[in-house]
Amino acid sequence: MRTPRTPAALITVAALAAFSLTTAPTVAAPHEPAGHEYGSPEDLGPLIESVAALDTAYGSEDGRPVMYTTTNGSPALFQVLDLASNELLRSFPLPGTSSSWSHTVDANGDVVVASSGKLFRYTPGAAEIVDLGAVPGAVALYGTSSDAEGNLYVGTYPDGRVVRVDAETGEYRDYGTVQAGQDYVRALDVHDGTIYAGTGTVGSLWAIDVETGEKTEIPFPERPEYEVDALPQIYGMNRVGDLLFLHVSRANLLMAYDTAAGEWSDTVVPGYRGLFTSPEHEGETWLVADGRVQAFDLATHEVRDTGIRFGTYLRHSAWVDVSAENPDLPGVSLVTVQYGGMATFINPATSTVVTRPTAVAGQPVSLQGLETGPDGAIYASAYMGTAGARFDPGTGDTVNFPLGQAEGMTPDGDSMLFGLYPGAGIEALDTTTTDTSPDPVPVHDIGADQDRPFAMTSGDGYAFVGTVPTYGALDGALSIRDPLGTWATYPGIVDDQSVIGVAYADGVVYGSTSVWGGLGAEPTQSEAHVFAVDVTTGEKLLDVVPDLPGDIQPKAIGSLSMGPDGLLWGAAWGTIFAMDPHTLEVVKSREIFSTDWSFSHLWRPVYLEWAHGMLYTTLGSTLTVVDPETLEHQTLVERAALMTVGADGHLYYGAGTNLMRIQVTPAGTGVVRPARPERPEHPLGFDRPDQPARPDRP
Repeated sequence: MRTPRTPAALITVAALAAFSLTTAPTVAAPHEPAGHEYGSPEDLGPLIESVAALDTAYGSEDGRPVMYTTTNGSPALFQVLDLASNELLRSFPLPGTSSSWSHTVDANGDVVVASSGKLFRYTPGAAEIVDLGAVPGAVALYGTSSDAEGNLYVGTYPDGRVVRVDAETGEYRDYGTVQAGQDYVRALDVHDGTIYAGTGTVGSLWAIDVETGEKTEIPFPERPEYEVDALPQIYGMNRVGDLLFLHVSRANLLMAYDTAAGEWSDTVVPGYRGLFTSPEHEGETWLVADGRVQAFDLATHEVRDTGIRFGTYLRHSAWVDVSAENPDLPGVSLVTVQYGGMATFINPATSTVVTRPTAVAGQPVSLQGLETGPDGAIYASAYMGTAGARFDPGTGDTVNFPLGQAEGMTPDGDSMLFGLYPGAGIEALDTTTTDTSPDPVPVHDIGADQDRPFAMTSGDGYAFVGTVPTYGALDGALSIRDPLGTWATYPGIVDDQSVIGVAYADGVVYGSTSVWGGLGAEPTQSEAHVFAVDVTTGEKLLDVVPDLPGDIQPKAIGSLSMGPDGLLWGAAWGTIFAMDPHTLEVVKSREIFSTDWSFSHLWRPVYLEWAHGMLYTTLGSTLTVVDPETLEHQTLVERAALMTVGADGHLYYGAGTNLMRIQVTPAGTGVVRPARPERPEHPLGFDRPDQPARPDRP
């Protein structure tokens, strides 16, 4: 087992869904558990409505400066904001989409929106937005740019292509994958007959001839801040004059390439907080680094500190004059949008930052995590959202509170712990608070190149987190917080695998893995593992590949759960199994839903919940009840990736943006959730009568 690493800097990367089921699983012959009654699904409505804006463009309508942005939701919502009055002028749903990473204004002044895998066109002042349809083969669209003729160029995921849309005919020209093996073209600009494309997850910069399609790589200079052969993703790119400014993610660098001279600038800005630099203003482009606004001289390439503090990302921006209606913003101001949809102005005359209240509308957003809290409430997080939810099953009341994209969550005493993407930050919410608008507080950043904390559990004052690494990396990690609040992180506890399942019993934490690491990293391993670790020493006690029925070679195992029968239960997509925790030998198993493992990646754990003497699970991405004695099963809902058993004994699951409920009447009983089972004796068969006050770790 590797030595714990110290936390690394947080990494800001695109949020992606953990897994999308595209085909229904094949179901084994049903063997239904008898006795319990399950009601029909009840739709309790959307849980979380939030405002999350990733990008903007700017223009003028009726002589007034406006901001164009798209907020996340189901569907995403394109919105037009009057910047002087902070008034929402109009909004349009974008069918079949959930978010937008890029907007561009073409040569005609129209706004082209790249949303999910589709394109839309908005003419300023129009009463509608035009759906241009999906870009063939694209799941998501990122960087966009327009040439002098109004032709549109767009970068794609997952095959890292550049596509042109002809302004007159609407026909597509596919320039193909820019660099073999790279899934992303997030950064793109077209200038003087050349398309400049930045790739990921391993970064490179390419020049593509617009007419011939010929691709030429532009080598990066040797620098101490990075390794040229393993340059992180080119996450964003904008051009000011002849200078291309590139945001190099993970390294958090801003680099500049002179397209006229064909050479790199010697100036590299560390601590860069992209995503883009500003348009030209008095011979400079403004940017954010180390929490301050900096000005880059376009002639000398010198960087000066403006003295203005700015603690978040500078997204696309514009210089506007709104002083007539906003005397606190004299002259011109640099306007951008914050992730929460607020228009923010940076004013050079006063050296101040002014943020207006959010005026754009929120949308219901898809649920990303679901768990019953220690207070009996149900907690939820949102995909690419800015809010979480607390739902009271007794009253039906829902409270939203600030929360990023929490991949996993777990009760921890009287608190809820949330594991956030990106950067694997951990936040805690006190569930005993009487505050009507609770606010989680950051308690730890895992770092160590970890990104997605899907697997979480707690017990005996400990907390455990299993993580998926960042883009391009394979080593996930197990993190342990001891009862005194000290964290230790063990990256690569299973070589080149993510940790997507954790369970705990009496001083031993069990983990399970996925062969898939961060996006853009090809798996090197063929089978997932289950392992056991002594929580006081960090020693790995056992590590096996479970022997599953039918010679199944599991590529992802998660979650894990200690059952009331003293067995360690696990799931490998559609196969349920139980292990002897002393040896990690499989003692019972059944393949209920078949799988060929033909996934691009699989991170999200299968939920395993105990109630009414049954095991409730999202096995095979269905809501299924399994009799732990006989392994007879009954499918309750065909599509369900999120679920929890409420304190009232009913089943709750996510369906897109909405919370659903199935009422359960256990055989011969009222609807009451049983108490958690007593823990079995120490599963590895050794006594631990005296826990040290402060566990020692290597």
